[in-house]
Amino acid sequence: MGVYFTSADNKKNSHYAGVMDEFCARTEYMVVPGEDSYHGQKHYAIWKRRLEYRIAFRTLGPANTVYVPSSMNHYTYALLSAIDFTELVTFDDGLLNVHPASLFITSRTSLRAQVFLLAAGVTYWPERMLEKASIHYSIYEMENFCSQVIRIKLIDGVGLEPTNVHPSRTTKIMFGPGPEIGPEAWGTIVKAIGQFALQTYLPHPREMIPRIEGIEYLDTPLVAEDYVVDRLRKDPCLSFQIYGYDSSALIHLARTPRVEVFSLLPDTARNSDIRALMEKSGIVMLEQL
Repeated sequence: MGVYFTSADNKKNSHYAGVMDEFCARTEYMVVPGEDSYHGQKHYAIWKRRLEYRIAFRTLGPANTVYVPSSMNHYTYALLSAIDFTELVTFDDGLLNVHPASLFITSRTSLRAQVFLLAAGVTYWPERMLEKASIHYSIYEMENFCSQVIRIKLIDGVGLEPTNVHPSRTTKIMFGPGPEIGPEAWGTIVKAIGQFALQTYLPHPREMIPRIEGIEYLDTPLVAEDYVVDRLRKDPCLSFQIYGYDSSALIHLARTPRVEVFSLLPDTARNSDIRALMEKSGIVMLEQL
């Protein structure tokens, strides 16, 4: 059984719920409120929502093995708290598992927060989820703070080797960042689009309203990695120059044949850890624009 929950109900998420449907006997596609969508008395609203979803998720069990992303997501914790299961297996959720400054590493759930979760019947939080996991699947070769790691490949590179690549067939594309980044970052992205004569923009899956003008928005149900690899497989003469901010998709594609990846992330003390991670992955870090 597959459970696909998202706060962004768009064709990308509908597409991947359909992919899940291909290998699951049953799939539940659940549109849930965003974690920043509380109104009124916030603490009461948080408690009420956690309780409601923990009760609603009871219909999804029981299960022998449960596979969940190692995320900082209260819906995941409510799901784990609602159903009976025998084994818990986790897998990467973006860079949280390998980022040196990840909240998984730098913070712990306070006793007060644990009591607040327990009051809604939620018995899982980040540390407990990771402690209970018997296996963790990772797509990264980097050090992972989870134990019992099994590494798997996201992109195998088969059929992507350079053959008849020609400079005139190079596509320049900007990967959109998470929509929550600040106005300064958006300004850097707009400047880069003009400076590097970028042709197309692939929005982040959570970007619901267009944020950039004067560039072609790619209308595709595929996430960045699938879009690029699909086009490379279909066209042996094609290559990509990909620009972005701090998207995990940049890291995933950095060592892919016929792909060059560039990051606009500023060189600041706050960004030092993620920049080092990106450089280690093969991404070219551009000077401040």
